Amino acid sequence: MKIRSAEVTLLELPFRLPVSHSTKRRTACDSVLVRVESDEGSVGWGEGVPRSYVSGETATSVITEIESVIWPEIADAELPDYEHDLGDYLAALGSFLPESPASGSIVAHHAARCAVELALLDCALREAGVGLGDALGRVRDSVRYSGMLPTGNIETANMLLRAMRSQGI
Repeated sequence: MKIRSAEVTLLELPFRLPVSHSTKRRTACDSVLVRVESDEGSVGWGEGVPRSYVSGETATSVITEIESVIWPEIADAELPDYEHDLGDYLAALGSFLPESPASGSIVAHHAARCAVELALLDCALREAGVGLGDALGRVRDSVRYSGMLPTGNIETANMLLRAMRSQGI
């Protein structure tokens, strides 16, 4: 499989309520989306979520890393085909992608690599006609959900608790 094109898009998703923790207060999530298309016409999507306070990456640095380092290395290269063993495929994909050394304030290019790797994995699975759930294998019959409550305003917390209860959370 060869990837004939890639598109990189910045997506900023605003939160309805700010999310705070010990190192940051966030009002939105910056995601970098990668869309790849194979020479056979299969399309794959991936997402990287840069956090400057974790890896040093920013949305701009992720886009730059993908466009100037990762994409030039993988464009027109023959990617491994998915052969129905997810572990083997991920190992092959991991060695296929170029290494991105740390630089300046960037500790690692995890979000950039993640976005591309997920897009390539999605594309390969689609080309093989295999869903990710099938590739992973069933682990359990149900999924457990939880919710998050903000600190501070009691009216907001009560509203969220009512909403969670109505959804069975």
